[in-house]
Amino acid sequence: MKKRLFLIITVFLLVALGVTTTPAPSLAQGPLNAPGALCVRVDRQQLYTVSTTQLPDAQLIILDLSGSMTDSAGTGGSRISLALDVLGQFIQEPPDGTLVGLRTYSGYSGSCTDTRLQAPIAPLNRSQLQSIVNNIPYPDGSTPIAYTLQTIPGDFQGMSGPKEVLLITDGGESCGGDPVDVARQLASRDPNLTIHVIGFDINDAEAEQNLREIPRVANGTYIPAETTGDLLQALSVAIRVPFYAYNSGGVLEGEGLVNRTTLPVMPGSYQVQVPALSVQVQNVLVEANRGTTIQVTSSGAIQVIQNDSACISDFCPDVPLPRLVIGQRGRVTYGDPRPVRVRSETGLDGAILTQLALGEEFNVLDGPICADGYLWWLVQNSQAYGWSAEGVFGNYYLEPWQ
Repeated sequence: MKKRLFLIITVFLLVALGVTTTPAPSLAQGPLNAPGALCVRVDRQQLYTVSTTQLPDAQLIILDLSGSMTDSAGTGGSRISLALDVLGQFIQEPPDGTLVGLRTYSGYSGSCTDTRLQAPIAPLNRSQLQSIVNNIPYPDGSTPIAYTLQTIPGDFQGMSGPKEVLLITDGGESCGGDPVDVARQLASRDPNLTIHVIGFDINDAEAEQNLREIPRVANGTYIPAETTGDLLQALSVAIRVPFYAYNSGGVLEGEGLVNRTTLPVMPGSYQVQVPALSVQVQNVLVEANRGTTIQVTSSGAIQVIQNDSACISDFCPDVPLPRLVIGQRGRVTYGDPRPVRVRSETGLDGAILTQLALGEEFNVLDGPICADGYLWWLVQNSQAYGWSAEGVFGNYYLEPWQ
């Protein structure tokens, strides 16, 4: 409420100072009868306390060994060294008997058909798998994601229950294949197959956008990971823990899986339950066009995060994950020479107030808000302020800028 009041005062001051000669943009959140988004995020240490019946019958980790994995990660150390450290920790966490396999791709310069099943899917043998991880070849070469995905049916041969693939990569396809099409075909042939993609330290917005399409067509989740902690948490996505949302009258409005489902619900107050973790949260407010996340920490503490950009971005999947932060600056980046349109309200029907050119900077006043399938931010430059969305008119992105 305080943030909203501050925003309204700021807008009136901007108008009074003559920052813009155009009509003031609407502060509405979009159509009030539109749904909002509800997410439940649970720390992996809590997830591994649940019954092993929540685990898939088998899971396969696919690790990118392309040359770029030797690059330094933003948090220090090479991407491959950090990824292997995380795999070593991950091996210690699943319950005994968990079926786990490891496949890698590339490793040879110029090869677009180099993929290897380093560890066939089998009951977890921690020492054996750790030895394999310790002897992973030095990364080199290309990124044949599509070719590698085609090998998945053979890796799961003879297995009929739920099967989960966790693809860890730092970039997109580089061998001319179409991994989205391959993933779509695999999912249509085997409804028990789920493909998740973990984007590790990705700094190419176009590649990230393409990677997000793979799990979208294969029943999975795209998870960005910047740190080793992010990566370790992401590897727990294969654990299937359901949550349920009940309205104020006690009627079940929807259900999903923690760390995976973005649940659309109409605005209102909800009771959210995660029976496997004995979690029950009352009076969870969901607003139209905005995301609300229930976060369960490693200690079991529960936090309710209003206006969560990560949750609402899953609800509006046509753009990359939002990186802008209210109160900070951003700029227009990547690619398309056409200007970014700034509108009087969220949605494509809003009047055009001004335009932002490629490279132009702006202040971030509010957002993100979901409207017409896109995420909208209230932005201000030297001429005007209004709502703008990524990817609506051309291939551009809005990024943080200090």
